[in-house]
Amino acid sequence: MLFGVINIIDLIIIVLVVCAAVFVAFKVLGMGNSAVVQEKAVQITFFAEESPQYVSPNSKVGDKVWDVADKINVGTVAGIRTDTALIYIPQDDGAVLKAPKDEYESVYITVNATGTVSPYGVVISNIQYTVGHSVVLYAGEGKYFCKVYSIELAE
Repeated sequence: MLFGVINIIDLIIIVLVVCAAVFVAFKVLGMGNSAVVQEKAVQITFFAEESPQYVSPNSKVGDKVWDVADKINVGTVAGIRTDTALIYIPQDDGAVLKAPKDEYESVYITVNATGTVSPYGVVISNIQYTVGHSVVLYAGEGKYFCKVYSIELAE
C-alpha cells in the first residue's frame, strides 16, 4: 500500500494509462511537431487553352484570382498573355492540320501567390496546386477553364 490508499501495482497501471493517452494525443493531434511550415511567395502560371476573345480584356494586373471550386483566393494577377487558340483537323491522309479557332484565344495568367512549397507543387489555403492541375478561375471579371502551366518561387 502506498499512502494507505492505492498499492504500487495500481500506481504503475495509472502511470501507463496516462503515458498511453499522452502518446495517442501527440500522434493523433500532431502535438509536439516542431517543424515550422514557412509560406513563400510563388508565381503560378495558369493556361486556358481556349477562351472567348471577349474574356481576357476583363482581367487586369492587380485583380484578385479566385478558385471557383475550392472557394479560395489564390493571389493577384501579375500578368496576362494571349496567343492564338488552335483547333486540330484530321485529314484524309491521316495528317492533322492545326488551324486558328475563330473568336477564341489561349490565355496565360501569371499569379502572385503565397503558399507552402511541397515536393509536388504549392499548397495555398490547404489546396495542393501541381503542374497539370485543372482549375476554374475568376481573374477580375473574367472566368477561365485552365490548367496549372508552371510554378516558380518568386524573386
